[in-house]
Amino acid sequence: MIGHYIANFIMLSPKIPREELIRIDEERGFSDAIEDYNKRWDRESFTLKSDDAEIKGEVIVNPAHVLKRNKVVVIAHGITAAKEADIKYAKIFYELGYSVLIFDERYFGDSKAKYCTLGMKEAEDIKVICDYAKERFGSDCFLGLHGESMGGASVLRMLDTYKPDFVVADCPFSDLELLIKELAAKRASILGTPARYVARLIGYLRYKYDYFKVKPIDSVKTSDVPICFMHGEDDSLINVNHSKKMYELCHNPLSEIHIFKGTDHALSITEDREGYTRYVREFIEKVERAAGL
Repeated sequence: MIGHYIANFIMLSPKIPREELIRIDEERGFSDAIEDYNKRWDRESFTLKSDDAEIKGEVIVNPAHVLKRNKVVVIAHGITAAKEADIKYAKIFYELGYSVLIFDERYFGDSKAKYCTLGMKEAEDIKVICDYAKERFGSDCFLGLHGESMGGASVLRMLDTYKPDFVVADCPFSDLELLIKELAAKRASILGTPARYVARLIGYLRYKYDYFKVKPIDSVKTSDVPICFMHGEDDSLINVNHSKKMYELCHNPLSEIHIFKGTDHALSITEDREGYTRYVREFIEKVERAAGL
């Protein structure tokens, strides 16, 4: 029973309606970002084919340019959400002169796929979106990634085969097998170990999916991309140690980690919007200077 629950949570997670995502973020103080999205930003829709999925999203076109080189960021949301959850982050980058690509992850929102893979195929989807961004804004565009939770793990996982100019990873997991082990032990006690192996078997037999292979930490080990980790100290879903372990393995000296005290999962920007925005801005400005922008 618990193994079935784990497998279904990964592959067939519930979907939060767009209207609910907007309502939640309005209540959390992001009405200004949502108003910019609805009334001020120029937006273009896109649809891309990625393996067995159809990915739908939007380009928020920024009129600002840095010399002759466009600045672009791709933002990936977490499980159960849709692109509306990215608007609050998009505002930070837009104000730094970036055009922003937001999208519905496979299986969520208007994107089409049979199931979610919690970072396995999502990483490939993001590569397709990055290629599209370079077609749209130029092969020499300054391209960054931001991801939250599953989105954070996905943007990190692609680093072994793709090199963006920077990554901001908000509350990502380092190793899905470890995460499932931690959650199963917490919720099922002694049944946790057999439950996660049952979940692995179900995932493989039903979906040809092996969550033991989703290990963003392995990609971080081999990458020299500057990464800024953000994580709540009291994250009850993905322990803050996941980010800490990956940060310790970063090769690029521009990499950073910021721990938000007393903060639960994916709430760092909500609990300290000013601090979160400042950390991102200072990190991006540092990376841009190193790139000669």
